[in-house]
Amino acid sequence: MSSVNKDLDFTRSVTNSSILKKNILFLFLVFWCSCAFGQYYYHNPKKSYDKYYIGASVGVGNAFWFSHMKNNNLLNKDGSTLIGGDKIDFTAKNPTQFADINVLFPYQKIRYGFGLSFEEFFMDKLTITSQDNVIALLSDKYIFDKMYIQTEIPFYPNCKSPLSICGNVHLGYFGYHGSTRLNFFGGDHLAKSFFTTLGFTVDYKLYPHCYVFVFPLYEYKYYRSSLQDAPASVAHNINTFCFSGGIRIDLSKD
Repeated sequence: MSSVNKDLDFTRSVTNSSILKKNILFLFLVFWCSCAFGQYYYHNPKKSYDKYYIGASVGVGNAFWFSHMKNNNLLNKDGSTLIGGDKIDFTAKNPTQFADINVLFPYQKIRYGFGLSFEEFFMDKLTITSQDNVIALLSDKYIFDKMYIQTEIPFYPNCKSPLSICGNVHLGYFGYHGSTRLNFFGGDHLAKSFFTTLGFTVDYKLYPHCYVFVFPLYEYKYYRSSLQDAPASVAHNINTFCFSGGIRIDLSKD
């Protein structure tokens, strides 16, 4: 099989896998949104923190990459070698933007929930730390599709103020699509990937059941290519600092 056909097969498998993951994520969110709306018809809150939220937000930030490649090459878009070597370590900083939708359910004084986030990265250069900090120029854009569970803890759960502050933790899984450099992530089949998010939510009640909020956050992502790619391997450690804002609706009855 020619190298061109191999690249096409690889691209097709990555695309099909990404479509499947996106469909699963979408169905997963629809299921939990249905649960939230179902709870609306049976629930009457007795406490100020007893809320069922569905929310949407957008955000921007910066991502800091610390990555490693073994028995692999950094490629140009045409498939030629940009940086070669048995071991390549590199760092990068790039802007990111994302959209997020999620649901939250109360249990005692803590809220639990699920969500989806779609994060877009814009990469323009890398610093090759394993080769005397050589700067490698490249232009690439890709999207991470993230699914997560979350916990939100109100700092003052019994407060009647329209302003509230909550701690928030996410833990989830992500896939990717859109990259034009075929081996930047290796094959995403059976790849190990997870992320965790720490932040706090500040929301303000505009109208009955309607809140605006801001959510500054720190997020750590880990990606490791599949063992099926051995002896080649790719590992990414990504630290992201973001600021987001949006609207969320309280579905509970008055």
